Amino acid sequence: MEKEITIDYQPNANTLVSVTQYLLLRMPAIMFFPVFMLLLFSQDQLMGLAGFASPAAPSTNFLDSNTFKLIFVVLIWTVLYFYLIRNAKRKILQNKKAMEKQLITFNAISFTQKGETFTNEIKWEDIYQVKETKNWILIYTNKRSALPIVKADLDDNQYAGLKALFNSLHIKKSLKQQQLYPKI
Repeated sequence: MEKEITIDYQPNANTLVSVTQYLLLRMPAIMFFPVFMLLLFSQDQLMGLAGFASPAAPSTNFLDSNTFKLIFVVLIWTVLYFYLIRNAKRKILQNKKAMEKQLITFNAISFTQKGETFTNEIKWEDIYQVKETKNWILIYTNKRSALPIVKADLDDNQYAGLKALFNSLHIKKSLKQQQLYPKI
């Protein structure tokens, strides 16, 4: 692909927080934490079911009950999750470069982010992956961070050009299929 695709990109704090939330929920540590904690708390019951220990008599103490354990795991996971989201939002709002209006230029070799106070050129070989979601095209610069391109802000030519560019590149990608029929 010889031509360049240029996008005017105005970062929005809510969009960046939503993308951070999306990335956070897909981290294995966050996804599997509740399962791990439930397994840890119910190890006595699991050992009894496996025949390694005799099941203990049911306890009438609420602190020993499975309901308490479930509530405790959900509470810890929720507090941890919202703590991470709050910190991410605070860091996004403190980073002045993240909120600058940017001009992003895509070509076959790299893409360039040009803001008021910075210019970044990133080669496609340094990109971890490109993934399309319902609302965004995410360009992962590494495993845990991504540059979101809001699909609603793209016109049809830019969207089609970006899809053609990404499909022509030898990078890991997960793009949605083109619709054969228009939406009604």
